[in-house]
Amino acid sequence: NQPWSFDMGLFGTETDALTFSRGDNVFWMTNVSGGMIPKGSVQIPGVTPYASLPAFTGGWHVAVFDSGPAVGIGAMLSTADKLLTFVDTSTIAITKQVTLSGIPFRMVADKADGAVIIAFVDQADVFTTFVSVNATTGVVTPLTSTTPLLAVGLAVSADGKNIDACQRTQCVVLQNK
Repeated sequence: NQPWSFDMGLFGTETDALTFSRGDNVFWMTNVSGGMIPKGSVQIPGVTPYASLPAFTGGWHVAVFDSGPAVGIGAMLSTADKLLTFVDTSTIAITKQVTLSGIPFRMVADKADGAVIIAFVDQADVFTTFVSVNATTGVVTPLTSTTPLLAVGLAVSADGKNIDACQRTQCVVLQNK
């Protein structure tokens, strides 16, 4: 029902997709290497139904850990609700929910460190700040790196040392600290 965001991971020889369905607030796990076989789903509490959101608000981001210290965890960020949900991909059960402050707008997995990096817009000073949220404990750690770019493009290096933040034709490489 209105799949919005997804991420894919390789678990052994099986490729699985985690998808957030904004129409009914359900997080789905699907085996895509075996022909789109549903493995399970879970309703995400605390997420405002899409139909109830004002126009042009809200966004949903999904990340999956198929390696590193958080292997087997999926994450879903609801920007309108400032709510980050972690799911165990083997049981398709919610393990943690973290309420964030500020204005979160992007999320990416930092597989090397077992965390998600979330970009926040600072409207007053017009720049992007970041936090790291541990995928197993839910601990939120503000990062010192910032950029004047609105980081609509976001990635973390494979070794977890750098954050790539991009806006249109500009990109910066920041230290993940």
